[in-house]
Amino acid sequence: MSLINFSVVLVGENFPVQTIKTTDFTYRHRPLKETLRLPVALQAENPLVSLQVLTDRFEVRVKAPDDLDVQCEGLLSMVSTFLEYVGRRTVTAVGHNAQWSITGTTESKSALVARFTNSADIASVLGTTPQSVDLSFNFRRGSETQARLALTTGAEGDALLDFNFHFDISTHTEIDSAMSHFRDSLGFAQSIGEAMDNINATVSK
Repeated sequence: MSLINFSVVLVGENFPVQTIKTTDFTYRHRPLKETLRLPVALQAENPLVSLQVLTDRFEVRVKAPDDLDVQCEGLLSMVSTFLEYVGRRTVTAVGHNAQWSITGTTESKSALVARFTNSADIASVLGTTPQSVDLSFNFRRGSETQARLALTTGAEGDALLDFNFHFDISTHTEIDSAMSHFRDSLGFAQSIGEAMDNINATVSK
């Protein structure tokens, strides 16, 4: 199992895109290079992280995961910098996202999905065997409002696990609480991914 990327998303209203300075953001002491600047959109990146700001959405994403504890700290520092611009009262939701690949599933994706579906019934409904099946699971593991896992098998290569842990924000103090659980969300995602990896090990033999 391999972690491809992970991110934090803030959703809100009237984010001041035009006033945000890319030079205020660094990641692990590395500056970001601005790649897009429009009145309603800002993008910047370096080899490790990418930043996107829209009038209603902020996202900072780690592109090259390694030390999760250190990288989470760097990511949350960038979130804090953004909150200095917008204030906590403008944020209405927080998302913790992560994408993992289940290594070695290129040839066993159908067998993996079959563990969670009745393949015979699906084939009888469709009148043919499906070329691929994508599944979505909604659940709660921690303090999030709702979590979602998408198991995607239609793309080339290994099966993908897309996680989203969503936190509704009704008071400004809830932002700090949501951000404090970021590492927990990644831990939940990892444990679920490892369980999925164990299932794949049994179906791919």
